Amino acid sequence: MEYSQRTLEITRYLPSHMQEAAAKYIEFGIEPSGFLTAVFQNDFRDAVVYADTVNSKALRTYAQLLYDVPLACKGSREAVQRWIELGGLAGVMKNTAKQDT
Repeated sequence: MEYSQRTLEITRYLPSHMQEAAAKYIEFGIEPSGFLTAVFQNDFRDAVVYADTVNSKALRTYAQLLYDVPLACKGSREAVQRWIELGGLAGVMKNTAKQDT
């Protein structure tokens, strides 16, 4: 899969084993793990429960991630579900192209 330069910039600070899953969610709306889902839902209580040792130490980095990702892909369970259904940035671009024709 190919990712936009912006997505690669946003995810490069995450632990290496989480970068691709985060990029897939942002770009294509592919549902991430329970931990990343909790992060994108802005539910850090659940994120702590699901986090492995590496991610536990990187929670501040994940909080920063939320400032940099598209507004529509974060914030609540409903927002995350809509983003998945939409197909991420690829879905947004596809829908925008349809509306322009």
